[in-house]
Amino acid sequence: PFRSSKASAIRVDQAKRDLKPEETIALGDSLADIEMAEAVGAFFMVADGVLENSQLKEELNSRENTFLTSKNMGLGWAEVADLIVPKPVSGEKNT
Repeated sequence: PFRSSKASAIRVDQAKRDLKPEETIALGDSLADIEMAEAVGAFFMVADGVLENSQLKEELNSRENTFLTSKNMGLGWAEVADLIVPKPVSGEKNT
């Protein structure tokens, strides 16, 4: 494509899966990843991304759908998964 980006790739995937932006999320760890926030309902930045780039915190604060994890890299990603994956109701078996 003429202009390829992470945000445009997300939009292509959303179209193929018939998903609305508010039904999708993205996670990142750098300033280059923040563009994905335009294409999704919620964008999560892992904590160490901000530590490496002070401009990133300002960028996150300027958008309504961006969130900063409290943990770094893999643990930050796990924090998001724990937040969005439904927990089994007491007595239900995991399948």
